[in-house]
Amino acid sequence: MMEVILTLRIPESWFEDVAPLLDRPVTVLESVPDGVAGGRGLVEIRGDDETTQAVIEAIRSHPNVCHVEFVPLPEGGVLGRVVTSKCVACTALTGVDCFLTSASARSDGRVDWKLVTGSEGSLKELVDRLVAGGCEVDIRRARRPDLPRPLTDRQEEILRIALEAGYYDQPKRATIKDLAKRAGIAPSTYQEILQRAERKVMLTSLEK
Repeated sequence: MMEVILTLRIPESWFEDVAPLLDRPVTVLESVPDGVAGGRGLVEIRGDDETTQAVIEAIRSHPNVCHVEFVPLPEGGVLGRVVTSKCVACTALTGVDCFLTSASARSDGRVDWKLVTGSEGSLKELVDRLVAGGCEVDIRRARRPDLPRPLTDRQEEILRIALEAGYYDQPKRATIKDLAKRAGIAPSTYQEILQRAERKVMLTSLEK
């Protein structure tokens, strides 16, 4: 088993269309094949209302996108479903012993994939399939997993913002409201995620 990060340029994908509009990554929380050649993705978009709507319209107008449905999130941004009639990256995952844990669209039109591979040779098989489908593939990291990570990517991000802003300094150099503004979410949401992250870190330390 390995933890892998791939950077892909996927042919005929809507990521290329939204790239010029992005001021922060669009996150694909889940992506699965749909039908013979298509795919379904659960997508989160963060940003101001104008940028968010422009990104949604760019996705909706892409020729391979057949269904788009988004709902607003309480802390800002939107969450929704994007269904495509053609997705070579989604179909490449079918039957391969690799598990996509997250994906994010970059401002250059490429996509970062975080994966966990299963059986030996599964990464090579996936890369071969992606290349055969016309994808450009850059293996940025492939390593054996360390001890189980106590934090999710989001919790890690929230905790890092607090550390870098001086929230744990004496005296404190930032408030929860300051940190929430940096993260682009409501203070109550930020505090909830931060408390969960802190609890996990403390439990992990005490168990060692």
